[in-house]
Amino acid sequence: MGVSLADSKLTAIYKQGFLFEEIPQHIVLLLEQLSKKPYAKKLSAVTSVGQLYLTTALSWEDTERNDIVRIGQRIDAGITVITMSYHTNGFNKSVADHQCSLEEAIDYIDLYVMRLLEEKYGEL
Repeated sequence: MGVSLADSKLTAIYKQGFLFEEIPQHIVLLLEQLSKKPYAKKLSAVTSVGQLYLTTALSWEDTERNDIVRIGQRIDAGITVITMSYHTNGFNKSVADHQCSLEEAIDYIDLYVMRLLEEKYGEL
């Protein structure tokens, strides 16, 4: 089940999913920054198999169309980067992909979130 992106316990909940593997620290830092955004209360964060998903679905019972932003962390040429992709209608093939530094990811995710909110509510 998703946790509100604005939930003060979100990073602790996210870390609990990594009992036997290294916690993606860049994702933790990203979550801390995103949870402070004005739109945080309108989004849920869902984790699965080391991936983080942002969605406008606030519960499993929300059956309306809910696009998602998939966020991950990986090493590219010895540098940790944030990967992100935008998916329509759940997990269909992504319609936009990007990878960048943590600093750039914070701003870039804002763009994806604006699209999520526009798709869900018809306005920003």
